Amino acid sequence: MARHFGVFAGDRGYTEPGLTSDPAELLLIFTEFNRVPALTGCGRLTGQPLTAGAIDSVQSQTQVFCTVMVDHGAGAAAATGDPRWAELNASHTRLWGPAFRSRRANRARELTWYSTADLQQMLAYLDVLGAPRGTPVPITHPDGRLSIIKGLGDPQAARIWPCKP
Repeated sequence: MARHFGVFAGDRGYTEPGLTSDPAELLLIFTEFNRVPALTGCGRLTGQPLTAGAIDSVQSQTQVFCTVMVDHGAGAAAATGDPRWAELNASHTRLWGPAFRSRRANRARELTWYSTADLQQMLAYLDVLGAPRGTPVPITHPDGRLSIIKGLGDPQAARIWPCKP
């Protein structure tokens, strides 16, 4: 993240954690960043173009970092003493539209199958992931038992799950 986006942002004089408060301008910044690695290997790093896989990785790492920081902006503001981290918003979780995301057809992907019991167990604990850390969360186990489990405080992990019941 720092090796690629950090160089890009520093070269352009961006000092704000959120870069800009204008969602349209934010999209333009990340569209420009998307072009830089493909053309130059991020300028002063290597001078060589990055591979398609490396570009995908840079995009993914940047998106994940920004999404995590939106979820944990208040904590980052407290930890760094910079209140601007708390100003990140949903625009920072959508850095590239579908037209700017690569679609690599040559990636082999192994399929994983989950049993109905496995899926039920995962769904039973989903609310525990998203609940604030330490907050008691009542859950019903797949076998019908009731429990109260402390929340894990990870709303991002809860959002990853494709379908909430």
